[in-house]
Amino acid sequence: MLIYGSGQVVEIMMLGVIAAFLLFYLTSVCGLRPDVAGLVLFISLAVDAVLDPLIGAVSDGWKSRWGRRHPFMIVGLIILPISVIGVFVLPTGLPPAWVFGYVLVLNITMRIAQSLFVLPYAALLAEFSNDYEERARMMTYRLILAVASWAVVLSIAFKFIFQGDDSLSEASSYVPFAFLIAGFILVFGLTSTFGTLSAAQALPERTESHPPISRFFTEVGQLFRNPSFRAIFFGALIFMTASGYLGTMNIHALRYFWELTPDQMHLPTVAQPAGMLVSVPLSIWFIRTFEKRTIILIAVFAFAAAYSVLPFLKGFATSEAGSLIVLSSVIASGVVFGVGSGLSFIATGSMVADATDEHDRIFTVRREGLFFASLVFGAKAALGLGGLLSGLSLKLIGFPTDPTTDAGALQLTPEVIENLGLLWGPGFAACVLLSTPFYLAYK
Repeated sequence: MLIYGSGQVVEIMMLGVIAAFLLFYLTSVCGLRPDVAGLVLFISLAVDAVLDPLIGAVSDGWKSRWGRRHPFMIVGLIILPISVIGVFVLPTGLPPAWVFGYVLVLNITMRIAQSLFVLPYAALLAEFSNDYEERARMMTYRLILAVASWAVVLSIAFKFIFQGDDSLSEASSYVPFAFLIAGFILVFGLTSTFGTLSAAQALPERTESHPPISRFFTEVGQLFRNPSFRAIFFGALIFMTASGYLGTMNIHALRYFWELTPDQMHLPTVAQPAGMLVSVPLSIWFIRTFEKRTIILIAVFAFAAAYSVLPFLKGFATSEAGSLIVLSSVIASGVVFGVGSGLSFIATGSMVADATDEHDRIFTVRREGLFFASLVFGAKAALGLGGLLSGLSLKLIGFPTDPTTDAGALQLTPEVIENLGLLWGPGFAACVLLSTPFYLAYK
């Protein structure tokens, strides 16, 4: 389980680390307008998301001496580290149109390479085990490895790479940062791929009259005729849109609304993976006590309650004691987000594996790759939409992009700062609550 779980590090580097820094990097370092940067994130994720179901369907019917999934995982690991480094090592002196094209092409390449690894890797969950509770335990191991690596990378980044008040706005800081992420992707990705190879080769081959790719559109239609899949898909679509919105807005809010230094920003940022670690023992009790969809609903309401209140605590920052209260509250928000995200991650992944069994009962065919890929399609499109919404929201409130001569700082009016806090807090809370009706429809 540990060897299989190590593959989750690849995805957390993309969805946790890179997603948190990329919008800030594109606007404050590369000089793109927020709406243009958001468009880069949306287009790259949308293109990748359209290809995801096709990748999943092909891997369902692939035959090789290395099994169904592993050839795709290896190709993804070859491309992904190179494209990650390329994104954060931006050539200087390029006109804005060239910057847009350069970043867009590398983003699309990076996202497709991620899919080539992550989609077959996720499908292995439903193939390695058919036990209801064991699948949840496998998701827990994936979470443990992902969170531990996330915390280590963020700690190294803020303690040794991003040093100084203006370091987040310096292009040179992102070069070692990119190599750090690429190294983690390569080491843990290879560990999971070759560590599970013998188990994957032992899985039985499938004998089908129609290869999955020849009935691609028919089988996608079957997915949406499955009520459990529809509930998970649309609930996750909205949930991940809200999460993507918050993730891309987070560094802007911590830096300019909460006015934290890079050393202080390290605390609430690392609090998220710390909260995910807290969710691991909680998940054992939660899975045995509640339905899996109830666990996600608990996370949704916890998010909405915490982030609706947090921005209004900034008024206490007029004294030293008040500043401590504010910093503690922001750290607590990271813990809440981490715990809720961890619980929903375990529950959702396990729900998808369970729903593949139901799909087999209804349609007499197993499609783990297509099932997970279609869900990831929605999640990635949602993250792209979240990034686009963040960029458009920053543009709407008049967030500036041109650095001043004052150590790379940006000049923000009090009105822009206040609106930034409202977008970060109540804006996220309102978005995440929209997923509630869909999760309630899951039986």
